Amino acid sequence: MVEPKGNTKKRRIIEAAVTVIIEQGYAEAGLAEIALRAEVTRGTLFKLFGNKIAIVMAYQQQRLAEALEVLEPDEDFPSYPLADRLAALMQTHQVLLRPDREFLEKTAARPPLPDGLVLDSHFQEQLTGAMESIIHMGLDESYREAPFHKLLPSWCAFAYRFILDYWLNDLSENYYKTSRLTRFITRILANLWEDQPAFAQLSPEDFPEPPYPVPNWSMLLGLLEGLMGTPTNPPPRPEEK
Repeated sequence: MVEPKGNTKKRRIIEAAVTVIIEQGYAEAGLAEIALRAEVTRGTLFKLFGNKIAIVMAYQQQRLAEALEVLEPDEDFPSYPLADRLAALMQTHQVLLRPDREFLEKTAARPPLPDGLVLDSHFQEQLTGAMESIIHMGLDESYREAPFHKLLPSWCAFAYRFILDYWLNDLSENYYKTSRLTRFITRILANLWEDQPAFAQLSPEDFPEPPYPVPNWSMLLGLLEGLMGTPTNPPPRPEEK
């Protein structure tokens, strides 16, 4: 479970919220019940988080921080190809999320407005920051300031949210289909960064397996086309050859 450093009460509240949301759903999960399970007063809960949205946002932020911390000890990591760095972050994050998959399914069901919009916006912001950290490792300032490259972290975050949606519906052993999709998309994103054709170094066998994240898949390819200014022309899927 999530473990905010140096604050046992916060950790207990987040753990309790995960349990209650799994049992009751996001909309029905009450702060009073969360406080009871965490063995804290409602006043303490409100002081530390304020509301239910803040608890879920703290969960999101902590998991991303943990994924980055896992990768930091590798001194050679900044020298790895960008596609490998992006894939490492995404796959490490997915492994950390696995124990709480049911909780994520409940919160991914788009909580009622305005909570859903707040959570979406916060998660996109957190993902963008994490992707920016990975992309900018080892780059000089002039390269970081290239006009198009400023946009890539947000597109990486957007693409990764598609991958997470796919993962929540992936029933394959050890989620190998999600791993394949992750490698496929990170290769495309790295190609864009390096000003190469989007599907360079990819073959039909690399194409992700069904179920495709439709309509998200079509939306993602449309975004790539918009970024490049030309059709992406993906390789044919294996079954189309």
